[in-house]
Amino acid sequence: MSEISAQATTNVSTRFAEWLPSARSLGLATLAALAQALSFAPFHLVFTSLATITLLHLATNNLGYRKIFAIGWWAGFVGQLLIYWWLIDTIAVFGRLPVAVGVVAHLLYSLAMGLHLALTALVATMLMRQARLRPVEAWPIAYVVIFLAVPQLFPLYLGAEYYALAAPWRLNPPDILVVSTLVVMTGAFFGDYLLRGQAAASPPLRVAGWALIFAGLLAISWPRSLPIEPRKLRVAIAQADFPLGHRFNYNEILARYQKLESLYREGVARGAELVVFSESSLPFPYLIHGQAVPAGRPYAREMTDRLNSLVSAAGIPLIANGLSRDGDKVTNRSVFIEPVADGKIRNQIYDKRKLLWFGERVPFRDYWPKSETLFAAVTQHEPGPGPVLWTWNGLTLLPSICYEAILPRFTRAIIPADGRVDLIVNLTNDKWFGLTNEQEQHLMLASWRSAETGIPMIRATLNGVSAVVDGRGETIMRGEQGKSGIWMSDVPLNMMKDVKE
Repeated sequence: MSEISAQATTNVSTRFAEWLPSARSLGLATLAALAQALSFAPFHLVFTSLATITLLHLATNNLGYRKIFAIGWWAGFVGQLLIYWWLIDTIAVFGRLPVAVGVVAHLLYSLAMGLHLALTALVATMLMRQARLRPVEAWPIAYVVIFLAVPQLFPLYLGAEYYALAAPWRLNPPDILVVSTLVVMTGAFFGDYLLRGQAAASPPLRVAGWALIFAGLLAISWPRSLPIEPRKLRVAIAQADFPLGHRFNYNEILARYQKLESLYREGVARGAELVVFSESSLPFPYLIHGQAVPAGRPYAREMTDRLNSLVSAAGIPLIANGLSRDGDKVTNRSVFIEPVADGKIRNQIYDKRKLLWFGERVPFRDYWPKSETLFAAVTQHEPGPGPVLWTWNGLTLLPSICYEAILPRFTRAIIPADGRVDLIVNLTNDKWFGLTNEQEQHLMLASWRSAETGIPMIRATLNGVSAVVDGRGETIMRGEQGKSGIWMSDVPLNMMKDVKE
């Protein structure tokens, strides 16, 4: 019996050893994770992203597949721990749950996100060993394949702020995936050179091929706008900083409306041509023409009429957001309220299309009876139709809500083939995350939509970070975190459109 037990222990130890890397490999992988984290907000040390793949390649050299997978997972896991630590605060403080729940949720999320680098390292090694590709070829292919194959709420971007380097020359990278691929390719090249100096010893034709690919990716990011003075729009961005949570009683509704009205009047007095409020800024269901007053919200008609009268009298359009209720249907709705002739109001609406799982919608709720109890606090939103563009005063506006602005293909799919969009308007409520790194990271990732498309962005948030981003991805105005008030900006409109005209 003791022999059987000893043999079992030996087998377990042997299998465990197949997964356990050396201290050197773990150390290099940890440094790779740190390099990735430092390239993100709030540190913004963008150059460190180049070291991520270099260090990971050095860490996985000459290891078995299981250890390579473990090393990649460790690097990805630690990187996510360092970047998204604010999840603990969000769950513990704003979710009003024990800190231990936040820690466990953060660990589980980081473990899941770590799979990206684990699979990338594994596929890259397989390509090198089975297809005899060089690291400078294998790593970018693996990165792109895994990037496209594994959907993620917060996509893994490397070198996410390299558009800032292009800004002085008015370069507009067309896709963050292109820039990330360049970073991976560069990192793999340096890793290969540091290990064996093989990059320099490669056949000239192969090196020339790498150079052509690298140059081609750079060429895609070559200037697409001219150094002209674009048309500007005077905009007031309002941070209402309403408290989280909402009691549906008349006194609270009235108090919030009065603050909204005061901020709007201030923006108008300061010369705004457009006043933009954030997500969750409307304390009542705004009723468009023909929409019935929702059950339990008798004040909706009165407040809608008051807001319409305010905008009509001032003559300045307003954009805001709140929940819309039409019978049993609930949507996260942004509304453009525009004064027109004879004291009338013209409305354009956008109902959020990409809903946040377990925040705005419980997936498969109709087939999962227990979800009604487990997620009783989650209101089941309905996705809106789309794509949607707003038109006003000869301009075309692209509305988006919250994290829709960090999804590259979602935004680009809305833009017409001729690129006739003047401005992206993103309304966000990041107050759920507190004054943590999340607010900076969300702004950083949203800025890419402007860098990719050349279309400026107005980003209005409930308590930060509101901002204006120009067509090169540069933040030219930003509000203050945790403050309520009005921030004014002369927003440059789409330079691409001006060039074509």
